[in-house]
Amino acid sequence: MPINTLESHLFDNHSVNTYPFDVLKNATIGIDVEHYISRLLSFKKELNYDAISGVPLTLLNYIDTDLKMFQELNIRPLFVFPGLKSTSQYEKLLNGKELNSSEIYHRKVWDDRTYSRDGGYSFREPWSSIPIRPLYGDLITFFIENNIDYLVAPYSAVVQLHYLESKQMVDVVYSSTDYLLLNPTQKFILGFEFQNREFKSLDKTNILSRLNLSFEQLKNISFALGNEFQPERLPGFLSASFPSLHDYVNNGGSIINSLLQDPASLEKFQRGLALLKYVPVLKEDGSVGPLNSELFQVSHSSSSKPPNIAQSANSSSQSTPSSVNTPLYPKDQDLQIPNDLHDVIGQRLSNELYFYISLGLINFELLESIIYDHYLERLPLDAQVTQLYEKITIGDDSIELKGKVLNVLTSFLNRYYQVKRLQLTAVYQPVRELTLNQRIQPTIYSKIRSIIVKTNQANGTVFTLDGFFQNFSSKFVTDSVITDYPNDSQKISQPIDIVSTGLLRALTILGFVDYSFALTKWGELLVSPLFQQSKHPKELFLLLVLFKLGKITERDLVEPSDSKVTSDERKSITLISKISGLLKLKTRPINYNSKVSRSVLNFRSTISKINTIVSETLNSSLIALFLSATELESSVRLNDTDYWRQIVKQIPFRTSVPNTLLGVATLTFLTTYINAKEEGPEKGTEAVEKANAFIEQTFSPVSESPKAQVVEAFEFFKEVGSVFKLLGDSKLVADKSLLQRFESSQKLIDQIQ
Repeated sequence: MPINTLESHLFDNHSVNTYPFDVLKNATIGIDVEHYISRLLSFKKELNYDAISGVPLTLLNYIDTDLKMFQELNIRPLFVFPGLKSTSQYEKLLNGKELNSSEIYHRKVWDDRTYSRDGGYSFREPWSSIPIRPLYGDLITFFIENNIDYLVAPYSAVVQLHYLESKQMVDVVYSSTDYLLLNPTQKFILGFEFQNREFKSLDKTNILSRLNLSFEQLKNISFALGNEFQPERLPGFLSASFPSLHDYVNNGGSIINSLLQDPASLEKFQRGLALLKYVPVLKEDGSVGPLNSELFQVSHSSSSKPPNIAQSANSSSQSTPSSVNTPLYPKDQDLQIPNDLHDVIGQRLSNELYFYISLGLINFELLESIIYDHYLERLPLDAQVTQLYEKITIGDDSIELKGKVLNVLTSFLNRYYQVKRLQLTAVYQPVRELTLNQRIQPTIYSKIRSIIVKTNQANGTVFTLDGFFQNFSSKFVTDSVITDYPNDSQKISQPIDIVSTGLLRALTILGFVDYSFALTKWGELLVSPLFQQSKHPKELFLLLVLFKLGKITERDLVEPSDSKVTSDERKSITLISKISGLLKLKTRPINYNSKVSRSVLNFRSTISKINTIVSETLNSSLIALFLSATELESSVRLNDTDYWRQIVKQIPFRTSVPNTLLGVATLTFLTTYINAKEEGPEKGTEAVEKANAFIEQTFSPVSESPKAQVVEAFEFFKEVGSVFKLLGDSKLVADKSLLQRFESSQKLIDQIQ
């Protein structure tokens, strides 16, 4: 987050410079992805984004347009993502186990919309930025496909960019006002204005001169108001703004003296300074260690006792710039690292894990759960926690599965991570706190490590989920099991083999293959012709995992509903529209501001959580495979970045599930059709024509062929219905009313077609 209320103050004081874009010709620009996305999609754009979720409709088009401008001027962008959260950032996310402002806002907007149909609602919280973590997989895939360089920082993208600039790996940085807190920093880009072919830039020397502030005073105000390193307003400054504190300091006031009256606020202030001073970065040699600018470098004798956070922060706030000849990045072993630094940054991981982080290969939530002892669940975007959502997130089967996934992930980490007590905290109402048991013996990894898939495909053959499931069979599983320590001929290195091995191991953890490597009843569904011939294997598989973990009933799928009418047809409409929402509506890049559905969004939130569960299971299997390395050819670790990025690109379930628009379009079509039949004497064909006309009128601005895509959604529902019948035949679904609901829904579609 940028320094609170500073940017507008800089514009008011004419401290922002404008330059023609051409001066950046042939430059390498390091781009802070979080800041960049917040500029592309301000809170006044994509007003319905939080009501449809997925990838913002205009985002990739905006990025593609910017990349063409970069290409025109021979500019090389390097996109840097933020990584793990610091302790203070994680505590803010936990929010004292209370609903945060975004969740309160979403609940209020949805409730207001339920009781008033006037429209005009914005589902974007004012002044909020779109969270980018759910988009990492989509953005990284986009960058890899377009041969654009990217990097995921160990922690702060801002500090990582500062390191890259200092090492001349980038010529200039595009970041938020947080970049002013780093020293030495002079000029950086605040914003691009491509239409005018110019950019906005900040010069710290000019800013300090115009504001009549020292660097220390600027920093003190920033940490009182909140920034990336101290992400909340301190209690004594809740109503303050940068202009008011600027005047206060210019008139002789002291932020430090104010903080001395409040020990808790002073401690947060000190922790923020310590994070800024010691936050680790990924370095040239692949190691991860603290970045220390000359301003914050404090000399200690080698025999002195390491300081604590308070001592280190105090010395920073009182220090003066060192000689220009002082090394900017002294060796880590020459630094006196505070002995309680883990209270600020979190417990340290191995360099190898930070390497996988840098690629975007590993789930942050898994790592943060073992760092901070909590796996955190918050309200979904629809602000409803249904019985089904509870079963998926905090049900007994889900909690057991989460323990297995963490057991696999920690198999090759320090024993401390293997035995520490973890819990899942669900910030619902009421808050739920459940114990996660990752201390499983023998380890899950010891049961699945004999699975090695060697496809013997030609070099460069790409993994596809369709191809994997088409080849999946009992023989495929047994042929992929070795009975002894792998010899050189059995070891793997091709991305297709690595991803296939990880996925087959994940299927075992998920219960589609048992630990004797035979297909379970659920696994047998994967070899059925209905599944293997499907055009949508990913979506069908996610539904199977949902049915398996959720122990689905009819009520789970027809509630909640947007309609208060509970007729048989209305229930079928709800079911069909929710299932249809798994597919993606082919859209134009526009700011969508039309129909939304809370019930379809609720089901999307559930499917998104299932996608996360599958992704985490696969992710832990792959990370354990890499950390073990016994099943990999020795050359794997020597491969270049392009090799690793191909692995990242081919991993399934990394990207987000589609937005709700096809589900909403299907709901709109079916509702119009039923209303036409109920309100007038129209025959069936006339009601269909009326629904077709309305769907074209409503959704043609966002999609070229909404009617054809609704038909495709109907065909997908038929596939799901056929697979669901197999579930019933296999006695894997106990609720007969749900089976009947699928049958009656199928009849409704048959009437229309």
